[in-house]
Amino acid sequence: MSDSQDGEKVGPGHPPRKYRFTKGKSGDPRGRPRGSLNRETIRNLCYAELFERTLAISVGGGRKQISIVRALIRVWVQQGLNKDAAVIEKIFSYAARIAADAPEIRIAVDRAQDDDAILRRFTDALNRRSRGTQGQDSQEPPGPDQTGGSDD
Repeated sequence: MSDSQDGEKVGPGHPPRKYRFTKGKSGDPRGRPRGSLNRETIRNLCYAELFERTLAISVGGGRKQISIVRALIRVWVQQGLNKDAAVIEKIFSYAARIAADAPEIRIAVDRAQDDDAILRRFTDALNRRSRGTQGQDSQEPPGPDQTGGSDD
């Protein structure tokens, strides 16, 4: 380790005085400017502006508070109903993106034999109704008020 001209240590861990950090100034002077926003902060501000901020609209003679995103979607739908082709394409494109990102829903079916019989009778009755030839001797499946059971 060598000594500088004024008698201070200079070497690894002891840079010359003119290259040391000055008092009252911390960090990189050419670094991120104070008050600038990072991506996460910008994302949070956008979310707050679009989803948490509300505005009042007139609905059925009364006023209703809805988020800005809901208001924008209402405007899109109204413009689409007025046959604006660009807006209709935008709505379908947005809906397709949402549908592509949605997880696939799978339901595991574990039915007993009596459940299959009930479903078979029900679909047979629906098929007869759709053909318009409902047999007089066949019995229709009971409605919800005739079964005697509850949905609990």
